[in-house]
Amino acid sequence: MENEDGLYITKDFRVTHNTTAFGIIYGQSVSAMAQQLGISREEAQQIRDMYFARFPKLAKYFEDQHELVESTSEVRTWLGRKATIWEQMHSDRGVRSKAARMSVNIPVQGGATGDYTKMAMIRVRDALKKKGLWNDKVRLLMNQHDSLVFEVSNELDIHEVIELMTPQVQFSLAGIQGCYNKFETFPPMSVDWEIGPQWGSVYDAQEEYVLDSHHLDISL
Repeated sequence: MENEDGLYITKDFRVTHNTTAFGIIYGQSVSAMAQQLGISREEAQQIRDMYFARFPKLAKYFEDQHELVESTSEVRTWLGRKATIWEQMHSDRGVRSKAARMSVNIPVQGGATGDYTKMAMIRVRDALKKKGLWNDKVRLLMNQHDSLVFEVSNELDIHEVIELMTPQVQFSLAGIQGCYNKFETFPPMSVDWEIGPQWGSVYDAQEEYVLDSHHLDISL
């Protein structure tokens, strides 16, 4: 696979990039990133510097979050849920540095795997209720991080259920009333569906398979 600059992207490169991206967004320290990637601290710092040079608005977001937690000891998720970061009040410098990382981590994780996923659950429930399927033919069994697991009656066409649910879990937060963060734009959320007779043995929903019962696993 080639990137926009015509460079060949290997699987190892993608793994490194994903590790770097998630590590930076979730407030991972340079030392922890170096250890996870199996590189020197200097190399990890270079990757981090290149990343912020490529995405300067992300660097500004980090600065704003650090200043916010220093002045208020609080941060909020996308929908305004508040989290107090007690570590910011600690006398130990190392503990306070953890607070700086948490000031970036909490809004992102709390927004994506918290706010967005919970809104998706509500939207799916409402759509299924309108069809008379909620808790009768389709049940939400659990959610794990950014995944939702449903049990679907074998009386239903599983692909029709997916078609019904998909727009409910792919929505934009831009312009949503009451949203703490005012998103002018919001990129489409990627959604993967998997189907199986039980959660431990699911397969891609695009594959053909005959089931006696259905378990849907959706990852946002």
